[in-house]
Order: sequence, then C-alpha cells, then structure tokens
Amino acid sequence: MSATSLPAHVVVLFDPTGRDSQKRSIRRPFLVNRETGLTYEFASTYVYRFLKTKSLNTQICALRELAFYVGWLELKRQRNPQWRSPEARVREGGRPLTIGEVEELCNWFQYNASDLTRELSSDKKVRSHPSSRSAVESLTTNRRIWTICLYLVWLVSELVEDDATTSHASIRYQYQVELRRSFRASLNAKKKPAIARSLSKEQAGEVRDALDNSTIYPNTSHGARDGLISRLLLDTGLRAGELLKLQTTDIEDNYQLRDGRMIGVLDIVRRPNDHMDERIDEPAVKTLPGLLHIGHSLTQALMKYIVGDRRVAMNSRKDDIEHSYLFVCHSGKNVGKPISRRNLIRIVAKLKTVASGFEEISSHVLRHTHFTEIADHAEMKGTGKDDIKAMLINRGRWAPHSTMPELYTQRRIERKTAELIAEREKLIAPKKKKSVSRSR
Repeated sequence: MSATSLPAHVVVLFDPTGRDSQKRSIRRPFLVNRETGLTYEFASTYVYRFLKTKSLNTQICALRELAFYVGWLELKRQRNPQWRSPEARVREGGRPLTIGEVEELCNWFQYNASDLTRELSSDKKVRSHPSSRSAVESLTTNRRIWTICLYLVWLVSELVEDDATTSHASIRYQYQVELRRSFRASLNAKKKPAIARSLSKEQAGEVRDALDNSTIYPNTSHGARDGLISRLLLDTGLRAGELLKLQTTDIEDNYQLRDGRMIGVLDIVRRPNDHMDERIDEPAVKTLPGLLHIGHSLTQALMKYIVGDRRVAMNSRKDDIEHSYLFVCHSGKNVGKPISRRNLIRIVAKLKTVASGFEEISSHVLRHTHFTEIADHAEMKGTGKDDIKAMLINRGRWAPHSTMPELYTQRRIERKTAELIAEREKLIAPKKKKSVSRSR
C-alpha cells in the first residue's frame, strides 16, 4: 500500500447485456481490498441495494466514502486486536458504535486519505494529530459523515431480524435513532456554495490567443485535438460529461434558422448504459437534452477533425471496432478509443500557464466563463434581466425555474457595485474638503 492510498478502493465491473437494439452495458461498482482483491461484502451490498436507483457516479462516491470508514476500522484493529467491528457487534445484537467512537470516526472524516494511511503505516500506539493543511472542506466532511450514518442505519435494519415479538423491532428502531442523533451532532456548520469562478475578460482573451497561436498545444494530432476541446468548452459552456458523450452524428453544420440562415448545432443527447462506450467510468449528461448553437468556424473545425485526425486514429485500432464518440486517443494501446475524464482534466489543466493570475482551470471554470460572457454581452446590448435569464436557461438546458443563471450574473452585479462605490466616493470627496477648510 502506497503512502497516499487507503486499504480499500473502488472497482467497476463492465457487463454488456441484451441483444441488438436492446443491448446495454451495466456498470456495477464494488469496494475491494487493495492487497487481497477481496470484496467488502457489506459495503458493496449496501450500495447495490440502497443506492441502486442512483447514478453510477453517486454509487462510486458513496463507496469512496466507505473506503475511509474501512481504513478507520483497520486502524482500530491495529491499535487493539480485540476491538470488534460494528458489523460484528450488530450481528450479536449490540450497538454498532459508542458515542465516543462516532466522534472519533467523524473527526477522521475531516482529513485526507494521506493522514489516515500515514497512521495505518505507523507503529505508534498513540494517535498523532493530522496536518491541518490537509483538512478537507466541511461540505466534504459532512457528506462522509452522513454516508456512513446511512450505511450503519441500513446495517442495523439488515442484521437485526424480526421475530414473533416486537423486541427486535424496538431494538432496531432504537439503534437507528441513536445513530442518526450521534452522527448529526458531529456535522459541521453548513457553508454556502462558492460563487461560480470564471476567467476575467483579459484572462479569457489570453486563453483564446494561446489557442490560436498553438502556444500550449503542439502542432500534432494530439495538440490539435486538445486545442479543439478547450475551444469547444470555452465557446459552448459544455459540461465535461456532455463533451465526452458527444458523437460524430451529434454535429450538424447546416441547421436552418427561421430567417433562412444556416448555423452549426450540437445535439446534446442522454445515452446512459451505452454498450459501445468502452470507458469503465462512463460520462453522464446531467442537464436536459437539446440543441446547442455553435459558430460556423467551430463547426468546420469539428468536421475537419472527424474526417482527418479522428479517422486516422480509428483506422489504427487493432480490433477494428467502430464507435461514434467524437474525441478519441491518437496513440498508444488505447488508440481510437474515447478519451477518459482523466485525459480531459489533463488537457484543460494546461491552460493555467497562459491565464495570468488564475491558479487552477477546469472544464467547469470554462463553463462559468462562457455563461458569464453571454450575460455580459446580452446586458451590453440592452437585454432585460428576464430575457437574459431565459437565454441562459436555454443555452444551459436547465429546468425553467432553475436558479443557476443567477450564478452567472454575479460578476455583473459585482461590477455594478464597484462602479456605484466609485461614484459615491466622487460625490462625498468634495464635502470632505470643505469640512476640512472650515475647521481651519
């Protein structure tokens, strides 16, 4: 086990099922011991039964939180070989955890995996205090706390069986109430969601200049693809999952508008459980499906990529399997296969070298930037607030009553506030001078 890995990790099994048009792919996640390869039965069963209607990403996230719980169990066993796990206690009709153990467990949820793995690799009998620099956000801590709380509540309901009397049912209810109360007491104060960060007008200009001059992406098939991906994110506001799910058939270069003009469009489609998607971590389209208008030059660049570099990569596949996903790998053992989310993160991260003063750039930062630009440009043309909101909802494909557009008008509000403060200072400045002269 490495210095930054927990004893358990998540493994996703890919299982195509059905035939012809009914063919689908089922992806089921498991929590597995990193060294032995054995499955943690209770954790994996909990996700399969309790979260079976949730998305794959939600199930994986829950198992990752349970990996912290499993690591804490291992730490307790190392410190005290006689210590019994909550699973063993519940089987014998006992409480899963004491109040003190709940507090200790929730305290560990405040820190990163490296803190817990450092303690697991240490032979000290006294627990050291983790580094405060590695503490996670309170929202992350609360998510971990509540995930484990629900897991233990489910564990009690599964292992405390009913009988002819009401004694077991009463015990089960009592344990569940105690668990919820104990874990709820350890929740941190809620924080408001962070304001959507986006590039300034100057920073966005620096990024676009770099894309046009091939400053960060070399003049190769990889570089051309990476530059096209970054441009597409910045000019459309696509989510990462939406971009990764795009297919060549989703691009139309001659979509006719009402006035007879032609424009390019992207057809955003939800394709869950696609058996042609070879990625274990299947991307997902979270927003509503619909058409997304794009500029003529961007459309032409996409069409050029499809018939050029992409076609070369597809022809290089040794298995001759054809698929329609737009962006593919151009070399190595995965040539011709759809790019992964990890590849996309790496591609976009290179932009931080050209956006001065911006430490970290992600696909979501580019999404925020796009919608902020749309709101600013619409305001400059005199568009009303309600019309701006309607435009953003249409562009972002949110539900009609979504509050998301308010995030992208935040910069406009901040700018107006700054202008108001500047004007106010000009108004009160002469009064200050007069009052000074009178005092003299």
